[in-house]
Amino acid sequence: MKIKYDPEVDVLRITLKDVDIEESDEETPGIILDLDAHQNIVGIEILQASQRIDNPQAIEYVITPPNNTEPRTPGLLTGQLSDPFFEPLPESELQQWE
Repeated sequence: MKIKYDPEVDVLRITLKDVDIEESDEETPGIILDLDAHQNIVGIEILQASQRIDNPQAIEYVITPPNNTEPRTPGLLTGQLSDPFFEPLPESELQQWE
């Protein structure tokens, strides 16, 4: 998933899946849904984003843990990490994160 805000045109674009867009639909004025060939939503564009979103340049990303996990204690690590965990990543792997 990618999120891009273009302040020059005041458009926030959320790309859910990087595939060809077959069709776009604006059922709600200013909110455009991009659909793939199977009519799945693969992108969302919000026009005049600064008027619809508190701060289109700020993003908060939260992953909710599954319900079946035990509560985690901050700072508590059980087990051991092997030495390779602390070695720098190879350049080829670093490029994937950029």
